[in-house]
Amino acid sequence: MPSYILNNGFFNACLFCSLSLNSQIGLIFWGNQHNVNKVLIFQKRILTIMLGLGCRSSCRAWFKQLDILTIPCLYIYSVVMFVICNSSYFKTNFSVHSIHTRQKNNFHKPLVKFTLIQRGITYSPIRVFNKLPLEVTQFQHDKMQFKNALKKYLIMFCILRMNF
Repeated sequence: MPSYILNNGFFNACLFCSLSLNSQIGLIFWGNQHNVNKVLIFQKRILTIMLGLGCRSSCRAWFKQLDILTIPCLYIYSVVMFVICNSSYFKTNFSVHSIHTRQKNNFHKPLVKFTLIQRGITYSPIRVFNKLPLEVTQFQHDKMQFKNALKKYLIMFCILRMNF
């Protein structure tokens, strides 16, 4: 399509939406792998091209200002929403040992030995969900409020590395 038909803003929005949609497909399964940083670097590169930033400038403030979730934030968002939507398949700590502790409302992590299982879809989302602060998890029974609180939290902290 000729470039004189589309203005730059529309082209940039289409480019970023394409990246965002393509990166979210299967993110639950590949988002905690070691090579996810390559996708984040690609996401940063697209943002610098769209905004005309220098190659050495920081993108964190721009992600926050434009309300864009980074790839690690998208991974956290998708696995936490997986836990919320399928919470009937996960046990809480209170249902396992019925002792009143500070962690009683957290989901119970099964005891596993292998790293392959720890990176799987039944273990990793529980670990991510249990690390969320109380101001986000207090809305876990109302999906819309939870989604909004989680998205605000992820945009506010703009996580750039997967180290959990």
